[in-house]
Amino acid sequence: MSDSEKMVHWWPPHQSIVFSAEKIFTVEMVYIRQNSRILAPDQKSISPPIGTIKKTQKPASAIVWGAISSDVRTPLVFIDKGVKINKEVYVESILENALGVPARFRSLPQSQNDI
Repeated sequence: MSDSEKMVHWWPPHQSIVFSAEKIFTVEMVYIRQNSRILAPDQKSISPPIGTIKKTQKPASAIVWGAISSDVRTPLVFIDKGVKINKEVYVESILENALGVPARFRSLPQSQNDI
């Protein structure tokens, strides 16, 4: 059996697979000394705030979620700050609202793999 024939037989039962991912984005100034050069005649002429980069304990962040399958592409979902994501919140808030969770997905086993 050729590879294309194997793919034809493999594809129909796997059309209901949904791939999803979430990403936490933090908003904080990044300072790389090699890329952030300051041109000045001498070090005394540089004002103190330029040479100092402040770090925050809890920088502003946002969680973004998205999913794709063979026939569905969801819009990005922005998760509110402070929301603790567990199974119930994930299914109720994200899957049911964003993906609509078609009836064919409700009866299928669910798995979460964090890579």
